[in-house]
Amino acid sequence: MFHRFLLIIIIPFIFLMLLWGYSSPVKAQPPDEVSETWLKVRTNLDQFYVIIDNDFSQPYLLWNNDSLAVSPGEHEVTLVWKEINDYSSSYEFEENKTNLVQVRFGNFPIQPYSSYRTVLDGYNLRIITDERSTIYYDGEVVGVGQAELISEDGKHTIFIEHPEFGSLQQTIETNTYRKFRYARFNEDPSILSPALEYLPGGAYFSSRQYKKALITSIITTGLIANLIVQQNRYSNFESDFSTWKKAYNTAETSKDAVLYRQKVRTAEQNLKDTGLNFNITLATLAAVYLASTLDGFRKPKDGYSHSSVSWKPKVGISSSSGFARNNHPLVSLTFNLD
Repeated sequence: MFHRFLLIIIIPFIFLMLLWGYSSPVKAQPPDEVSETWLKVRTNLDQFYVIIDNDFSQPYLLWNNDSLAVSPGEHEVTLVWKEINDYSSSYEFEENKTNLVQVRFGNFPIQPYSSYRTVLDGYNLRIITDERSTIYYDGEVVGVGQAELISEDGKHTIFIEHPEFGSLQQTIETNTYRKFRYARFNEDPSILSPALEYLPGGAYFSSRQYKKALITSIITTGLIANLIVQQNRYSNFESDFSTWKKAYNTAETSKDAVLYRQKVRTAEQNLKDTGLNFNITLATLAAVYLASTLDGFRKPKDGYSHSSVSWKPKVGISSSSGFARNNHPLVSLTFNLD
């Protein structure tokens, strides 16, 4: 009898406690820092991400008419979703109020200029370098050997330091709408035999410095073409000189002798000028070859660009490519690495 009485008392009590715990409101904030300032977003999207103050490392996934606890004051609010161009604007949030932000999207481009992939994957910049190399991003250590991070819009400095090979440094420009892969190494990725590296631009081509190799090839080709032109001109002037000198030596009248002598002097001056131009061009060609070859063998300041053994690049079109805010087409390549 007594046990039955206890069951009658205890079971309703447990039921009431469970009901109270289920119905009690939960706020997405620490209990010791309760805020009554809220951001409520009303838009014609069913679901979207909200980024506060460009902090893409902490996105908030909301449904339409959902609210988010924020601190009072001015904040930059960014709405991100795969169907829209990113929307950003600054708002002043009053304390102890629910601040309403209303946005209606009337344009849904086929390939939106969106940070959706960055938010979803949690990074838009992948850095790959030698093992045991410490990676600095804008002066902050972000990894050793490899790093993935969210890089905000603008220019950033990447500094890589290896205990044996030394340091590499380069300034890059990124945005949250594209994926970027930065791969730099201290090791020379030579793809040519040592003999071929001594060809004009060969050292650049071997170390995959293709831009410098192209510029060197264009300059070298131009100088060689100029040498051929100067050589042909020299041969023509030499022939003229021989012809006029022979005519001068066989002149029958003083008038003819004066005329032929002037022709001889003109041809002789042309020979000197052409020979000088030829020598200058030849010296320039030698200087370009020497400087480009030595520079090609020297490790670039920003390191060598190639893939490591453990990372195999696969080139494809990024799903975040599309149209910029100025409606200019944005072409983007994504390197998906195994």
